[in-house]
Amino acid sequence: MKTALNIVFAVIIVVLSYFLIESIMEPIRFNREKDAREATIKERLIDIRTAQETFKAVKGYYTGSFDTLITFLTTDSLPLIFRLGSLTDEMIADGITSEKEAVKKGLIKRDTSYIPVRDSIFHKGYPPPNLPPGRSTLMITALAAAALEMR
Repeated sequence: MKTALNIVFAVIIVVLSYFLIESIMEPIRFNREKDAREATIKERLIDIRTAQETFKAVKGYYTGSFDTLITFLTTDSLPLIFRLGSLTDEMIADGITSEKEAVKKGLIKRDTSYIPVRDSIFHKGYPPPNLPPGRSTLMITALAAAALEMR
């Protein structure tokens, strides 16, 4: 009888120890998951801010619509100016006071090409913005929309 009682108590101790450890670990796991999600949201909001700042640099205003921003990122391009040469002291001595004059006279060359917006502001392989939204994407979109409405 005494050994049976000791075995029962040992099992009860093991079960209660498990519940005690789980009650301690549950908030720790929750906080880890919350921190990971918040980090993801911050990264996405920073990406949205970068896209908005690029949109403003090109268009002159911020957009209030994600559809417009996504269209801008996927279809628009940014000018990339290649500059060959610069204004030298000899040119200034000859009476050429600005780079525009030197470009018009052919002493300095400027070549403009256009690169896609998305490739210039985000790393290669960045996830496309038109993926079907998941649970975390919906949360990020809701937070970003609230941030846009506050402006």
